[in-house]
Amino acid sequence: MPALKNTPKFQNLDFCQLYFNKIYNGKPTVYLDQNILDKIVSYPSLVEGGSFLGYDYQVIYSNETLNEIERSGEPDKFLQVLENLKARRMIFEVDQNFKITGAVIINPYINPLIVYKEYLSRDFIDEIASKMIINNMEFIFSLFSNESSNSIVDYANESRENFNSLHEQTLEIFKSVEGEISEADYQFLEEIIKRDFKEQSSHLDAVQNSMLENMSNTGIDLNSNNGHNGIRKLEDVTKIDGKILNNIKSPKILEKIYEKYADISNTSHISDFYLVSNKIYGRNLYKFEKVMNVYMMLNILGYKRDKGFQKKYRRLVSANSDGQHLAYACYCNYFLSEDKAFTEKAKAIFEFLNIDTCVDHITFTINNV
Repeated sequence: MPALKNTPKFQNLDFCQLYFNKIYNGKPTVYLDQNILDKIVSYPSLVEGGSFLGYDYQVIYSNETLNEIERSGEPDKFLQVLENLKARRMIFEVDQNFKITGAVIINPYINPLIVYKEYLSRDFIDEIASKMIINNMEFIFSLFSNESSNSIVDYANESRENFNSLHEQTLEIFKSVEGEISEADYQFLEEIIKRDFKEQSSHLDAVQNSMLENMSNTGIDLNSNNGHNGIRKLEDVTKIDGKILNNIKSPKILEKIYEKYADISNTSHISDFYLVSNKIYGRNLYKFEKVMNVYMMLNILGYKRDKGFQKKYRRLVSANSDGQHLAYACYCNYFLSEDKAFTEKAKAIFEFLNIDTCVDHITFTINNV
């Protein structure tokens, strides 16, 4: 845990005004892993006085925190912890066209109980988006595991159907404001929505076609309903597994991992290998996208791999959740976790991506009197 005397001092400002200016300039920010919140639930004294372990930091939580709280089935106890900490929610910023900008906003403090109720009131567009995420997760799991599943072609088709449904529902919602704005404005905005869909649809087709072609060229049966056991096949071909990778020492762990695969990989640059190249989306990836892509790649390769990652679907979901947490944490000053392997992986990723978030593995020794 960093010493408080080494942290910069920040001036307290009007956070309502700061919110609208999309600026936060308060206390140093700290993102707590879910296992830390679990510990605080068991030992409330850890946040006596409204601060975690007495450190005068601003605790941050995210939609992924709320997602895990929902999955717990016992939301009240976690929400109480966030309330005691006066935690603020971090969200990804979107522009006037509802596109993510790559920046984040730290909201003014709102009681987490209120935030959670709003979070639960997700509409049908969120439901479609959730279906898209689940479909992608199940597809990834089918590649890694040996369990029976839909075929790769089936997953690709479902992805396309979900994408089309999202566009159709967006247009339906937009029609509800037709009588509230001028006809010229309505037609202008409708044209933007349709144009964006056409561009995104074309990009989706290009990505899917390229993915399917590459898989077919490597001998994968796109119509098979059997699991593909991809991780085992990768390790058999490369003769490299987690035991080898986990013995690599810092610094520059990811660069050293890449060196082991450089001669057998079909990528020409380390950024392509870790899926952080602008070739993926035709643009520079946002910081959080890079973090998530590298995190997933390290799980595939075996460096500090999440247990059961390729054996049980729920463990893949859990691993994805860890990646999501890290995607938010990379915008904070500090990230704290009880999971040693997770923090080691986070440090290696942040070093590779030149992210200056301080990562600390903390343990608790609590005596029951």
